Amino acid sequence: MSADSLARGVPGYPDAFRTKPLQSSADHLTGAMSRVPSELILKSGRRCTIVKVVPNEASPLRLSPVESGEVRLFGLPEDAEVAVSLASARKVFEEKVEGFPIRDFCAPVGEDRIMVSPFRGCQHWEEGEQCLFCNLFGPDRERNRIIPSIHEARSEHFSNARSWWKARGPRYLDALEQALTAVFCMGDLHPHTHLCIMVGNTTDPELQWEIALETARTVDRCKRLSLVDSYLNIMPPQSETFLQEARSVGFRSLQFNLEVFGPDQFAHFCPGKSRIMPYQKFLEVLERAADVFGCGNARSNVVFGLQDEEAAFAGAESLAELGVATDYTVFVPKAGTPLSSLPSPAPDAIAGFTSRLVSLYHANGFRPIYCSLSSRSSIVNDVFGDLQPKGEA
Repeated sequence: MSADSLARGVPGYPDAFRTKPLQSSADHLTGAMSRVPSELILKSGRRCTIVKVVPNEASPLRLSPVESGEVRLFGLPEDAEVAVSLASARKVFEEKVEGFPIRDFCAPVGEDRIMVSPFRGCQHWEEGEQCLFCNLFGPDRERNRIIPSIHEARSEHFSNARSWWKARGPRYLDALEQALTAVFCMGDLHPHTHLCIMVGNTTDPELQWEIALETARTVDRCKRLSLVDSYLNIMPPQSETFLQEARSVGFRSLQFNLEVFGPDQFAHFCPGKSRIMPYQKFLEVLERAADVFGCGNARSNVVFGLQDEEAAFAGAESLAELGVATDYTVFVPKAGTPLSSLPSPAPDAIAGFTSRLVSLYHANGFRPIYCSLSSRSSIVNDVFGDLQPKGEA
């Protein structure tokens, strides 16, 4: 059956779906589209997965807008029985708190995940020590919002980050509580409720954790962290006391992201993170986190494509021995970064690594992070059941 009859959209008005501006020419988009979907939901049989839309002029796939906001996907293999729909934009996230949309305080990701970040920015940028693949947190990308920016610490508080948070934190946390209360008054997300607090990097690791825990207590008043699939994504703490506090406040999992395996590679690709915590110490805290939260509930994300498949899988095996689950995102080159000319890994390499990683999960009793409708970058969810060993429930 032809792709244009198999890959079909869902009719609806454009503002019923999450979109983003189209910022560059993209011949892979047919028709006049000033905005493109932020995500697509792909369905085949009883399976659904969500994928992020990344403009790529070399892609064989084509998105075409149809009447009433419908979008269709062309260029799939002729035998691909895949239906396409758009990620919904829930109206509650567009309501205002302190004059700003709720999505600024608790951003929806996919269909059933909420992301909370208590401040914008990364202090490693100010020191010229940002991760080489990152283009997200430069000061010139900051917008004037109620959410604090760590870069204000230098410009307005003489680089005193504690003074900055003392001045900016309380108003933000009050607004966050109002925003989350409004969201959860509408009920839980479906099919699950995943909740992640992600805290950007500072040059004061203790303050970073204090902010994280203060934010967590605010979130917990609105939705009990212990009752949902909750994660804290942050740099490892210098003191084990913070691990115990994170457990006590209700988090189910911790995520400390190495980004790449090996001490030399870590120092090269993530100079700021490695200066704050060297590779071996990072591993030690990950292992201790697995002791505190349970095997598989300490996790570390890597950027697949920064090193070859063998090195990546060997690193994942070494973490599994510590009781730590490896997640991955696929490297995509970002303009303006030192790695802008490095190509993304080939689909066959991604498929091969995924298959081996899922086998490693099953061998160690790990589960994928989030679910197929909430994590736009974890292909592991899509094949976890298919690659289940015989006899495993």
